[in-house]
Amino acid sequence: MNAKETYQSLNTLLDSNYLSRSELIKKANISDLEFENLLSCNLDCISARVIMSVASALNISADTLLSVLSEKADEKLISPIYSDPDKQFVKIKRYDVLFDDKDSNKISFIEHRYDREILVSGCYCKKMGINSPENLKCFKISGDFMSPLICNNDYVIVECNAQLPIIDGQIYAFADKDHGIMVRRFISPLHGGLILRSDNPSVDDVFLSKDEMKSIFIIGKVIERSGCVLE
Repeated sequence: MNAKETYQSLNTLLDSNYLSRSELIKKANISDLEFENLLSCNLDCISARVIMSVASALNISADTLLSVLSEKADEKLISPIYSDPDKQFVKIKRYDVLFDDKDSNKISFIEHRYDREILVSGCYCKKMGINSPENLKCFKISGDFMSPLICNNDYVIVECNAQLPIIDGQIYAFADKDHGIMVRRFISPLHGGLILRSDNPSVDDVFLSKDEMKSIFIIGKVIERSGCVLE
């Protein structure tokens, strides 16, 4: 199936759901590049998350969407993506943080050896501009400060680099001795300091002056979220 035929197939699905291309991208929460990968059947660069999100937006099953993207409707094309995780995926383990008793701005990452691992495709890392996948770590979040985007007991993947530039409105992970690991949107006021903003409308902004910023350790930028484990 060539790109033109694929577009016609996707267009039929869009028409049946009264969706335009831009509306699908917004509803499925995918990027233009991810849509183009669907259009070109570039399955090596399409994550399972994209497949599931687009299928849900189109009100069809993931298998149906895969059959639209494939020359062989009966072939399970999601299998090759997972066929060799060691080569195609980065294994991300869960960590906690431990503060240094002598230096409040120094922390250690403590691995949870028996917690679940999250797999992220190497293609996704390239798309996100992550040149050092070994810096990716997973953390479990407590509280509903970022609800409904990030809920209590959700897992987040963080590019652990305290030197990353702060981009207004992006979500970052940070920690302090009293509250442990937290995530908030960072806003840099013109007069300096830092505003910690929650998605939960019932939670007020927190302003940290330049001196108060020393009380927290910025772990890095949140790049992905994974839902909590149902018990």
